[in-house]
Amino acid sequence: MDYNEFIIKFEKIIYQEIQDSYPRYWQEDSITNSLLKRLEKEFHSLELELEGDNILRIDWQSYKATGTIENKLGDILVIVHYKDDENDHCLIGVSTLEAKRRYEAVDTFSAIKFEQLERITDNLPLSKLLLYDYEDNNNFHIPLDMKTKMVTLPAKICSTLEKKNLSLYNFSLPLSLQFVDRYFKALDLDFDESIISSVNEYINTKNLNGSFQFILTLHINKNGYYTGDRIGNTISISLDKYERVVDRAI
Repeated sequence: MDYNEFIIKFEKIIYQEIQDSYPRYWQEDSITNSLLKRLEKEFHSLELELEGDNILRIDWQSYKATGTIENKLGDILVIVHYKDDENDHCLIGVSTLEAKRRYEAVDTFSAIKFEQLERITDNLPLSKLLLYDYEDNNNFHIPLDMKTKMVTLPAKICSTLEKKNLSLYNFSLPLSLQFVDRYFKALDLDFDESIISSVNEYINTKNLNGSFQFILTLHINKNGYYTGDRIGNTISISLDKYERVVDRAI
């Protein structure tokens, strides 16, 4: 699959998800769960061709919490394991996506809470907002002039500006491009060992309630080369607290 084909497929999944969700199932957790399921089914074992004869091989796995999450630090924890052919190590980085839907017949994402965003970025500084919109957004350059309905932006920008309206789109990137141009290149991720350790504790210790509703893991291998050890701490996922979104018998 090439770059443009990936984006087109990704945006079609987003379009279908919004069509199926709005207005009857227009709730963040419902949209997010269904979106992660669709994405994993389509891209669970992805081979992506990039410029310069580079190939990314990506294993895509998603999880959801089995119990109630209180004081969560983001809706989706993104964990990226990145290996390439230019060093002997595997980078492990994390970020979060905090999902907010646009409220019906208004121009605001009213559920945004600035105090919550500040708490999230205090723990994971590179965290982002993930905005769900029922209307098309054509302010971005996407292959075939496609429109999008899901964008990301740095959570810190939102809490600093204290804005909840459509002006947030001025600082946004389509979710499809957030993956292919950022996460797939190990960008917009925290690699600090203290952050990795804290994340590991949150998702594996039963008596801690500050955690994540969903987890997305991306194991990315650039050009099929890896002989070395991981850099820093590894992250494991407690199957007592999380279950797979998709049965791999797909």
